Order: sequence, then structure tokens, then C-alpha cells
Amino acid sequence: MLYIFLFIFTLLIFGATASDNVQIGGSVGNVHKNAPFVILQFYGIMSIFAMLLTTAFMNSAAIRDFENNTQQIIFSKPLSKAGYFFGHWAGATIIACLPLLAVTLGILIGSVSGVAFGWQDAERYGPVYWSAHLAGFLMFVVPNII
Repeated sequence: MLYIFLFIFTLLIFGATASDNVQIGGSVGNVHKNAPFVILQFYGIMSIFAMLLTTAFMNSAAIRDFENNTQQIIFSKPLSKAGYFFGHWAGATIIACLPLLAVTLGILIGSVSGVAFGWQDAERYGPVYWSAHLAGFLMFVVPNII
């Protein structure tokens, strides 16, 4: 599921960055397609969709314990219910944050290929703002996933 969600999110952000036909959160207007405002807007919107990922990842991890009969190994040690639950929750939270790196990946691939294939003018893209990508991830993705 991790790779599927990563691919879908990358494809959505790639389309919004490389073309004017795909819009996520409204039109960009006269702002660069990879401006910090647009990056934060993409992270904010995609993190709302990604809130469901934590549930999907945690559910599949808990079900797999009993389908593969690993619960006998896990519960043979003194493990509390809270330890079991929060261990699965922490793992699902970390894994659910990974597909949101697709926003950065989609913007980088979309800005390069949009100019290379002639879908957008080179003036529509500015420099890469790594601080905006980091801020978007820390301000939107991490709190929404938690």
C-alpha cells in the first residue's frame, strides 16, 4: 500500500505542477508553480487525504498478526495492551508520513518535465525552496497524521 499511495500522490502533484489542466486546491494564478505558497498548499491538502492512511496501515498490521499466527510470538513476552497498541500506532504513523514525500517528488519531477516537454513555460517555475518543503512536511503532514 505504501508504494501505491506514494505513486498516486506523486502523480497528482506532478499533474498539478506540470500542467494547467490539473488543479489541487484551486488555481495557482500568477505565482510560480513551485513557490512556497503553492508547496504549503499542496502539503496541506494532501495531508487531509493522508489522514486515512494511518488507519489503513494500522489496521493491516494488526490483522496480519493474527492471520500469520505471529500473535503467539508477540504475546509470549510480557507485553501490555498499551505497549502493543502504541507500538503499532507509532509504526503506522511513521509509515503513513512517507507517502507525503510524494509532494516534494511530484513538484521536482513536474517542474523539470513541464519545461522539458513544453507543457509549461520556464518562467512558470522558480528556484527550489527546500525550507518550504520541510516546513510543509513538519507543519501539515506530521500533525495531521498524528
